[in-house]
Amino acid sequence: MWNNTGVLSGNGLGADRLFREAVNAAGLGIYVFDIETGEVTWENDRMFEIFGRRREDGPLPVGEFLAHVVHPGDREAFQQAIQSSRKAPGPFRARCRIRRPTGEWRWIEIDGAQEFAVGESAGRLVAIVRDVTQQRTVEDILRQAGQQLRDVLNSLYCYVGVLSPAGVLEEANQAPLEAAGVDATGVLGLPFCETYWWSYSPVVQERLRQAITLARAGTTCRYDEEVRMRDGKLATVDFMLAPLQDATGRVQKLIASAVDITQRKDTERALRESEALFRTAVESVPHGFILYDGELRFQYINHWAQQILGQRIEEALGKHDEDLWPAEVTRHYLPHLIEAAESKTSRSFEWTLPEVLGRLTLAVTYVPLVDETSKLKQVMAIMYDLTPHKVSAERLSLAQRAGRVAVFDWDLENNKIIVTPEFEEIFGVPRGYFQQRYEGWIKQMHPEDTHSLRVFFRQWIASGKDEEEWEYRFYHTSGELRWMEGRGRIIRGDDGKPRRMVGTNLDITERKRTQLAMERSEAELRTLTESIPDMVWTANPDGYVDYFNRRWLEITGLTEDELHAHGWEPLVHPDDLDSCKTQWAESVVSGRDYEIEARLKVKGGSWRWFLGRALPLRNSFGEVTRWFGTNSDIHDQKRANEVMQAANRALERSNEDLRQYAYAASHDLQEPLRMIVSYSQLMASRYRDQLDEEGRQFLDYTVQGARRIDALLRSLRQYWQVSESGEWQRSPVSLSDVFAEVKVHLETALIESGAVLEEGNLPVVLGERTSLVQLLLNLISNAVKYRHKERRARIHVSAEQRGREWIVSVADNGIGIDGEDLHQIFGLFKRLHTYNQYPGTGIGLALCKRVAERHGGRIWVESQPGEGSTFFVSLPVS
Repeated sequence: MWNNTGVLSGNGLGADRLFREAVNAAGLGIYVFDIETGEVTWENDRMFEIFGRRREDGPLPVGEFLAHVVHPGDREAFQQAIQSSRKAPGPFRARCRIRRPTGEWRWIEIDGAQEFAVGESAGRLVAIVRDVTQQRTVEDILRQAGQQLRDVLNSLYCYVGVLSPAGVLEEANQAPLEAAGVDATGVLGLPFCETYWWSYSPVVQERLRQAITLARAGTTCRYDEEVRMRDGKLATVDFMLAPLQDATGRVQKLIASAVDITQRKDTERALRESEALFRTAVESVPHGFILYDGELRFQYINHWAQQILGQRIEEALGKHDEDLWPAEVTRHYLPHLIEAAESKTSRSFEWTLPEVLGRLTLAVTYVPLVDETSKLKQVMAIMYDLTPHKVSAERLSLAQRAGRVAVFDWDLENNKIIVTPEFEEIFGVPRGYFQQRYEGWIKQMHPEDTHSLRVFFRQWIASGKDEEEWEYRFYHTSGELRWMEGRGRIIRGDDGKPRRMVGTNLDITERKRTQLAMERSEAELRTLTESIPDMVWTANPDGYVDYFNRRWLEITGLTEDELHAHGWEPLVHPDDLDSCKTQWAESVVSGRDYEIEARLKVKGGSWRWFLGRALPLRNSFGEVTRWFGTNSDIHDQKRANEVMQAANRALERSNEDLRQYAYAASHDLQEPLRMIVSYSQLMASRYRDQLDEEGRQFLDYTVQGARRIDALLRSLRQYWQVSESGEWQRSPVSLSDVFAEVKVHLETALIESGAVLEEGNLPVVLGERTSLVQLLLNLISNAVKYRHKERRARIHVSAEQRGREWIVSVADNGIGIDGEDLHQIFGLFKRLHTYNQYPGTGIGLALCKRVAERHGGRIWVESQPGEGSTFFVSLPVS
């Protein structure tokens, strides 16, 4: 009972002392405010600690509190909360900043409820005050860190998304939204596999669901996939889905990222088709073709050469000639190969194979292939069988035709040219079309090449050089423009004057198309690297960096000549240089991907953190032909991570404090509450007749209030146990069995209310049985509690499978919920009615939401006021 000073009294039973010790143990400030006089009639010691005041200072008048203690920006909202509490009974909450006498600002949160004495129009306001400064500081830090992270993601060119463990898209940067032409509101909050990018194909969606399942279990998934972009076009992306885990290994989020590789895939496909065409051609002709790399190691041997040389390709790849045959075999041809490689000019000779290889006579030609820098890349060996029984003119003509090699003999003095039939077949013209005249040949050429080839021949003849090679375009009679490679030798008379030119023409159209495709791809790649915001570089197989894009110049402030002259090492922070050099050397030797974080000096002399990555590009034999690398500015991200880590540590400390508070609230307060109830009941039994009506009513209020606090603490303990129970051991659970158990628990309530409880199709789900019982018990008991007074309550529980989850529904015909309240009913302590209207703690639906989330699902409600509500819960299929 309250005495005239606002302090509990109880005939020496110690109720006042026990109550004060209980609230002080919880770290709560409590005060009693007389609504009629506007004065604080009582406050505990914790109140003085929170406000930095002394008890001898006396109560703080409301006017002074609002004028000098509450932050100016919070006064109006706080005053409205107080005024609303005066007008109508019921709980209220307010949060504001207060200034202590030292000038320090602190955040407090006030929860209060008004109680009225019988027959009075105004009563007292009892309120609980908590210091939430630390919690608010952590919230501000996390909000700032989250905004910084979103800014970083939106600056990236690649596609990034954040998913819940259940696969629902929560965040996405701007790049994928712009590429697909969709708005964030149209995709956020949806299951990722049902968003615009993936929903065009059930097969693509199923692969994504499997990846989400693996990522949720802690496995990173990476694969190439076609996704839908703007106007329904498909793009190929390098897609990765990775789990984001906390310190205990528990998956908190799923991080999806993708890079558009459509152009790269098209180029690779074109190159594969060109290579397949080349292999088909060289495998279909009865000649030997051997391809060496720049170090004269075997790269390819066609079937004919394997049969002649008795060497299978899988045994020869990567080896030199001297690794396969003894010196008495290689000494006949190896000098010609070495000379062709060193001089970078073709070499032809005849070679009679030794007895061990079958005594065949071959015509061998070595053709060196160089890149744009004249560096030797490959050597092609072409072998013709000249064994006597195969050297007939008919066979030779067939070999030339199959190999698309035409031979010509040009009489320079009389300007007459004699060609083999293969020459005319390549051009697609009838026999005798050229009429042994140079003009007949030259008129088939592309007009742009006719003049330049005439000039070339004049200059060559006048130069004194004996051998030369050239390329030109010509029109086939079908109208197709093709490419020809010519090689020739000038034969001079005794006086040194040129008399004849003999040589070959080889149709190189397919090779040229492949070469041009590669050149276009390289040009497009160069354009791409100049347009992206990252620093891009390429390196030779030996690790020498030979290209820096424009961003290097912009970020470092150096010129292109300075970069090529000094390289990248002077730009690296001295503390990071050794690790960068060591890891780069290991990647070059091993061929493994390169990745490292290091500080680079940027324009102005400051140091910024960059993430360096490099991938090796390999040929069909698995050899590294080039390195492609990027350096991405992660300085702001790294600093944001440091802030987030500090915030996480602060949050962990705050969570630990909250856990200790929850433990105290759910355990340590139970015993004092039981004592309050017991002694209050004892007082009622012994002294009830000695009290007046108001005293007995106050005693009843005390018992009821203690019991409400006890119910609240038990609900809090249930919620805390669900939230802190760690990983559940999930197993198949029959919802029908759960329904039967809940029905037993509610048997009395169903009988008293007359409610009808109906069971629909209830499946087996994957979950934790005890928590699922709590879930259905709360939803069904709420349906009974909030039944409509004018009709018999009907509650129907059923389930429907949608994809890989069950949607469980609890439908009733009760009082319903206003649309503006639907978003808040799942919050902790959120109540839509007063305790006198509908008793309860406001924790039941919050507990249901936590159970659904722990199962990887969600909970929502659809309702019509006055008609009823349907609660839905998604649970995984067993």
